[in-house]
Amino acid sequence: MSTHFPADSHAHAAERSAQLPQTPASTSHTQRSSCSLSPLEQVNLIGQLADLKETVYRQSLLISALTEVLIDHKMITQDELAQTAHRIDHECEYD
Repeated sequence: MSTHFPADSHAHAAERSAQLPQTPASTSHTQRSSCSLSPLEQVNLIGQLADLKETVYRQSLLISALTEVLIDHKMITQDELAQTAHRIDHECEYD
């Protein structure tokens, strides 16, 4: 359902928005502004996130390489790896 308002002055638009019910979504902006980050803090946070993503990528690459070497040297089978991963995942769910 769409409500159409004819073009009018900013005063009328402000009156309409004042009549709208306040929902968590419409009030969240004012709540967020009290703890907002400065532009420099935002850039710093973005840099930290990029560093974290790079670390996760390198760790995943290393795990993949180690797994491949272990399988190639017949130290572990793909089935053993899958079973071990499933067991560890199951243990983590219930700890």
